[in-house]
Amino acid sequence: MSLADLQREFSRFLYTRNPSDEQFTSLLERLDASGPVLPEIGLGVYRNNLLVSVVFELRSTFSRTRDWLGKSRFDVIARAYLYDRRASGRGLGEVGEAFAHFLRVHEAQEAADLADLEWAREKAFFAEADEPLSEQQILSYLEAPPEQVRLRLRTSFTLLTPNYPVHREQCNGPEAGLRIAVWRDRGRHRADEVELELWPVLKAIAAGDNLAAIAGLPEIVAAPGRLQECLGLLIMRQWLRA
Repeated sequence: MSLADLQREFSRFLYTRNPSDEQFTSLLERLDASGPVLPEIGLGVYRNNLLVSVVFELRSTFSRTRDWLGKSRFDVIARAYLYDRRASGRGLGEVGEAFAHFLRVHEAQEAADLADLEWAREKAFFAEADEPLSEQQILSYLEAPPEQVRLRLRTSFTLLTPNYPVHREQCNGPEAGLRIAVWRDRGRHRADEVELELWPVLKAIAAGDNLAAIAGLPEIVAAPGRLQECLGLLIMRQWLRA
């Protein structure tokens, strides 16, 4: 068995709700069992400590979601999530990536929207630092053939379309048509509402479309001058990176 196969088997053991005796024995046969502690005891202690650590990480990352659900209910959901295949095998820094999706399938939509927002802020916090695109740089891009130009959003950027205004202090029920940009600005996390006119351009940039494709968007074709207005807003807000 290769190292990669052993790692996958070990990961499956750690994140299986009730590992079978066969799974446990198979893993013990492939691991170095030498040491002062019986291997079956060591594996059990390691597995329990890992699950406790991951639940603690989820509590920390999704603190507002935990408050909304209640501590006891959150912990039950978190443990159920850890046994879900989408969470298996991830490091502590990545284990929450699919948590909002899990909530959306199994729990309340508002909790899922809140978890989406908290995960976007977590990503923004750990995103690499970058420099915003200057007006001079955008002018040089506009001089190049449009099909060769691809603009880029800041590394910390995430676009969300929640059903609930969870980014505001007051959330009084669902609200249609929400468009949120989450990003980091000089060390602060922001969750800004985005105008309807700007949203198709942001989505196209996030998808990697070139400037020619963006200029061909129905919303842009229908309103001459809108592309220049949108690019001006993106530069002013420092949402594009060099």
